[in-house]
Amino acid sequence: MPNKTNQIRMEWRGERAIVYVYDEILETNSNRWDEEGVTPEDVRDLLQTIQNDREMELHINSPGGSVWGGVAIYNLLKQHTGKITGYVDGVAASAASVVLMAADEIIMPTGAFVMIHAPSVLMYGNAAELRVKADELDKIGAGIAEIYQRRLINQEESALEMMNQETWFTGEEFQAKFSEVTVEEQAPVYACLGLREQKYKHTPEKAIFGQGLAINNWSMSQKCIAENVTGFTASLCAERKNENIAFSLPDGNSITLSDLLQKINLVTEMERKMEEQKQLREIEEELSQLQQELKQG
Repeated sequence: MPNKTNQIRMEWRGERAIVYVYDEILETNSNRWDEEGVTPEDVRDLLQTIQNDREMELHINSPGGSVWGGVAIYNLLKQHTGKITGYVDGVAASAASVVLMAADEIIMPTGAFVMIHAPSVLMYGNAAELRVKADELDKIGAGIAEIYQRRLINQEESALEMMNQETWFTGEEFQAKFSEVTVEEQAPVYACLGLREQKYKHTPEKAIFGQGLAINNWSMSQKCIAENVTGFTASLCAERKNENIAFSLPDGNSITLSDLLQKINLVTEMERKMEEQKQLREIEEELSQLQQELKQG
């Protein structure tokens, strides 16, 4: 039975726990304004339902968020004694890449991305206050850099320098720099939501548009694809001016935004009808049971 807390979800595959982190990382529950976001409290509560020595798959598709939230989730996961295999299903950016570092092994499809960068803050204040905040950011950045540095294959390289440059890694690039990384020859399943809103400096277009959204394999996970891609395309083309944008599919073909939206609408309508049919069957069963009870009475 799937266990869902806001945008973190868990299911069981045999003896292995499968955990999905598919949203922005928040600092605490108090920072949540609605049902969106993933917090350390969410992860803590979820881990309490998993035996500590159980193997876990950690699937990430997140634009990042709070550095404090990311560090707290990282530390919670590091306390889990069972093996954690991290999967980058689309993008693990910013704080989400810190969470990814808690995995013992990392698996990336060829079209997925990991991004690391220096922490930043929006604030108002005088020169003295800004200098204090800058010093704080330097300390935070140095602490985060230590987490990345531990996994660097070449310890002569500087994770802090990579952060300061806002570095985006493809699967092959990430494997060349960091230990315990495997690249799978397949397209990522999901495009990442929220990357445009984050206003990162060097976001690759491929990370926004995605490389193969598994649209040609609707039977794999129709509802998840429809939900993720609908939100993705809505934020990407809010003004509806670019309906001829083409999305690459794993088989080498492509699909335009207008055709993509049409497919999504068809799947959504199909699921609505299936739900209506299910409700009708339940009503018919209840009526049949009532009729039998009346006959017996």
